[in-house]
Order: sequence, then structure tokens, then C-alpha cells
Amino acid sequence: MIKKLYFICLLLLFNLCHTSTLLASSIDSTSIVKQKGFYTVTSISPDFCFITIKIRPEESGKHHNWEHYYINQKGNIGYRFAQMIGWQNNKHWGFEAGAELSRKIMDVDFATNENIPQVRLKNDLPIYYRTVFNTINVPLRVVFTGGRKKLKFFSFFGINKTFAFNIYQEQLVYNNGNVESKKLVRENIGAKKVFSASDWAAGIKYAISKRSQIRFNAAVQRSYASIKSNNKKILFWSSGISIGYVYSL
Repeated sequence: MIKKLYFICLLLLFNLCHTSTLLASSIDSTSIVKQKGFYTVTSISPDFCFITIKIRPEESGKHHNWEHYYINQKGNIGYRFAQMIGWQNNKHWGFEAGAELSRKIMDVDFATNENIPQVRLKNDLPIYYRTVFNTINVPLRVVFTGGRKKLKFFSFFGINKTFAFNIYQEQLVYNNGNVESKKLVRENIGAKKVFSASDWAAGIKYAISKRSQIRFNAAVQRSYASIKSNNKKILFWSSGISIGYVYSL
């Protein structure tokens, strides 16, 4: 199910990017807002979080020989709050950089990242382990914009440096689909506190005045939250809808 959700998210994002590019090239791009200069973006995004895991057998000795492993997990909702500053170089291309406060949550059926199950069997016990990553992200993005007058289409691709300032894990016991009890398992789960991530997004923005715009976009972020091991790799995914306010300086 997770693979299907991931595929659908990427397909929707690709479709939005492709549609934005076609619309931008086919319509007049004159606008009532400034075509060049600095701007700020304040945004918030509720995110659906899930993970994928790869393990490389130590005896293989190859960097590319990664194997996918089964993960029994429950979807979770996190969030991202961002404050960005951007530079619009011309009517189509620009850049953004800033900071994000992020919270990502994963619920899986193994206790720690170091104890990844090596079988593709479903856990019949009603016990899950919730790991919470509270992070500060420093993103850098390339932004494409197209459209006319008040309504514009945009997409961006970016990279992030992520700094986890708080990571903790809880043991959850479920009863009839509801959490019956929970307890803190351990403070340190062996995850890296500094790692990288990448972003893709596409959406629309609407001018409400000469300097102000409201923007909405679908976004996917992939974080390389690997544990401190050369043969295990955790890819942390989040996808959601971002709502932002843009102000031209």
C-alpha cells in the first residue's frame, strides 16, 4: 500500500509540474505583481509521513547492492512550518532559501532502527514503535513560475540540510485499532542528527494586491535519515499540501 501511495504522490506531482509548464508556455505572462526582486514566503504544510528501508548485506561488499525490506507501518501526520526569502530573477526563474521547523512521525513494528526485521512477515502483535523527528531544515530551491495577471503556476526543486534537535521513540499498544497505552522506549535510537533531504513541489499562486500573493502547492520531501551504519538506509518520505503567503519587497 505504501508503494502505491508513493507512486500516486509522484504521479500527481509530475502531472502538476507538466501542466504548469504547458500552461506557462501557452498563455500571456504579463502580471500585476512585480516581475523581479526579493520576496518572502511564510507557509505551513500538514504532511503524510511514511518510510522505506533498504539493507545491503555486509558480505556483498558492493555499494549498489541494496535490498528492499518489508515494513509494516501505520501512516502518520506531521507538519512543516517555513519562512523563506526568495529572489525572482525574471518572469520565470527564481531562487528561495530559508528555514523550516518540521515534525516527522513514523509508526513501525520494530523497536529501533538497528533492529530492522529481516523477514517479510506481518507482525501479529498489537505493538508498534513510534519514532518522532523534530528538526530544523535549511532548504535551497530553484523556482519556475509561469502564468498571467493574477493567477500564476509554479514548481520548484530543492535540497535541504536537516538538523534533528529532538528524536524520541514510544512503544504503542493497540486495542481494536486504538492506542491503549504508550511508554517511552529510549532517547537515542541511533539515527543521524544531521542528514540531507530533497523537495519537489508544484502549485498555483494568486495575487491579492501588487505586493501580496497567496499560494497553494502539493509537495513531496525525501529525507535520508539513515542510522549510523554503512549497511542500513532509511528513506523518510512526507507529502502534503502547503499554504503560503508571499510578499514582494
